[in-house]
Amino acid sequence: MDAPDSLKVDLRSLEKGPRAWTVHIPVEDGPWSDTGLTFAERPVAELVATLTGERGVHVRGALAAPLVLECRRCLEALQRTLELDLDLLFDRDVDPDSAEPEIYPLESGDTVLDLGPVLREQLLLAVPGYPVCREECRGLCPKCGTDLNEDECDCVLTEPDPRWDALRKLKESESAAG
Repeated sequence: MDAPDSLKVDLRSLEKGPRAWTVHIPVEDGPWSDTGLTFAERPVAELVATLTGERGVHVRGALAAPLVLECRRCLEALQRTLELDLDLLFDRDVDPDSAEPEIYPLESGDTVLDLGPVLREQLLLAVPGYPVCREECRGLCPKCGTDLNEDECDCVLTEPDPRWDALRKLKESESAAG
């Protein structure tokens, strides 16, 4: 290991036996610095790397990433800690274009394994696409922008949303035909 905060594994050191370590991953220059994610604290990974014979490396562990997200209904900030179980295989015989999830190619001449890109991928796949502050969140009024969780508004939504026109026409044509 280079340093306690390293995401790089010296593969030669694994010949002596498995390596276990904890990584406090920097946010500013870490693997997700360009993703647009906001972190409440530094993500922490607890990892164990083991050689799997001559072919590769098995990495197990967990990643905890405290994220600051935005509620998709009311736009309020919310904090969620994503906790991921990691079970990754790096194999010298895997095709880089393989469709196998969580099996990653390992070049035959590599002596160092960089876990940064893989942890980045795992975290980005786990970020919820539609985070909400709570299930019963009522969101914002589409007309005046009032937060309906805190206040009521007098807006009357009589105009149909034009984004539904195609579906509305399809429904009307089915009603007329049948």
